[in-house]
Amino acid sequence: MPRTMLQLRIEALSQHLEQAQDPSVWRQTLELPKFNVEDRLWNMAIEKIHVEAGQLRQSLDELESKLSASRMTEREGWRRYARVQKASDEVFRECLDLLGGLALRDRIQEERICRIADEYINELSSDTGRRESFSIPGLDARLFSTLRRVAMMQFPEWSVWTLPLVAHEYGHVIIEESGLKNYAGDLAEEATTAEINQTHKSIEEELQRLNLDLGLAVRVLSRGDTDVEMMLRLVPGLAAKLTGSDLDSAVASAIEDVVDQLKVVHNRQRSRVRILLADALATLLAGPAYAYAALLLRLNPLGVEGEGTSDHERAATILSVLRFMNEADEFGPTPHGDIVNSLERYWQASVAAAKG
Repeated sequence: MPRTMLQLRIEALSQHLEQAQDPSVWRQTLELPKFNVEDRLWNMAIEKIHVEAGQLRQSLDELESKLSASRMTEREGWRRYARVQKASDEVFRECLDLLGGLALRDRIQEERICRIADEYINELSSDTGRRESFSIPGLDARLFSTLRRVAMMQFPEWSVWTLPLVAHEYGHVIIEESGLKNYAGDLAEEATTAEINQTHKSIEEELQRLNLDLGLAVRVLSRGDTDVEMMLRLVPGLAAKLTGSDLDSAVASAIEDVVDQLKVVHNRQRSRVRILLADALATLLAGPAYAYAALLLRLNPLGVEGEGTSDHERAATILSVLRFMNEADEFGPTPHGDIVNSLERYWQASVAAAKG
């Protein structure tokens, strides 16, 4: 029996993910004379990429097995494949960012600022008791990553004035490797539930129609990628009704659609929570240096939305943490004097001017 197009696509994507599981093979072809990454740091940098690529390959193997055994329709197979392909694109982008950053760092004259950033990261890791990392230049450092363990310095901001911004990217590493990861997950669940209750009544009504509990569905989403089968386990007796008829397929399709809508909201809130937590950590670690670099050189007074949160919300978080750090103790002056007030006044004036 000839293989279907879907089966051929699954095989091809699985081969690409196999390559992505070991970016070390690609690194060896770069020939970096000036910048040779220690194996220890490199293994830490690609650890999550390796794990994610392996899990996606396993999902493809399971998909292929169900299709071959006729335990899944071609239509459902394509929907599952599309989700794995989307997640795989993220892995491939991370590989490209990492390898491209290594190659660029080895060639640019500003490589010395990356070496200074490496030392800064080592200092932060020593202060926090977490694993160190290294830095690479890139196009947009605002797009944080939970896969690669490197700090990206945004082009063309390769100067000592933007160096404190590295603390934000290292904040994401701390979140991933500490109890803050679970705390961030809890906050994202609460924020997702609140947003759906307030502004997405149609999603909540559809969940009720399908006998799915909103809170339970969001908790399942926060554990990782969710498919229809996992969501069906939340509804007693519903899985037994889905036997392959047109009606059952319609129910399964409805569940999948509402899960996809939930994912959009949850992913946005997850990004928002992690960015704001990373801002708080960076402020605690670098103090006014990070606040000045972020508010004066990075954030937009117009309050541009990005990755789930606005620059206004980020600025408010940074200033709040800095004000907390500036509280005077019982026997002395405030640690940072009038810095917080002057920086806040400058930011507010910039916002007023930007809004006309």
